[in-house]
Amino acid sequence: YSDSNVVFIPSKSESFVNQIVSKFQVDSQNISFVAPMQWQFFKSFEGEIWEKYHVHVVSPYFIDYGNPALNGFIRKYRFKYEEEPSIWAFIGFDELVFYGNMLHSYGKYFQLNLGDLSTPMLHTTYSLRHSRNGCGWQNEYVNVLDFHNYQLNQVAH
Repeated sequence: YSDSNVVFIPSKSESFVNQIVSKFQVDSQNISFVAPMQWQFFKSFEGEIWEKYHVHVVSPYFIDYGNPALNGFIRKYRFKYEEEPSIWAFIGFDELVFYGNMLHSYGKYFQLNLGDLSTPMLHTTYSLRHSRNGCGWQNEYVNVLDFHNYQLNQVAH
């Protein structure tokens, strides 16, 4: 993509994004789009256009179905609940495991050690830092996903 023009469209509005992308289709070549995570949930998703424009999605989470640990979780979830896990199932599981392990390892003052770890989980990696205003923590981890072969793939984090 070194000879591509990179266009970042931070909009979460599907109709607005479709209008912008259609304008690029008329006479543009060598364009790559960078998008927020909401794009992956658009109903008018067109794989050919995403392939053509080398769409990259920036997202705090990514469900890697090639991960053996993830497949074990999915299998157990399906057996117990007789349905597919939603993103909230992954988030809830990861939160429980992460904070449960922190509590087990560091005791009731585990929050003093939150910034010491970078912990890979099923849907993301927790890399927590104090927020800029000092009132809490935020996860600084981010995935960069590339749309290739009609699926999102993790290319950077």
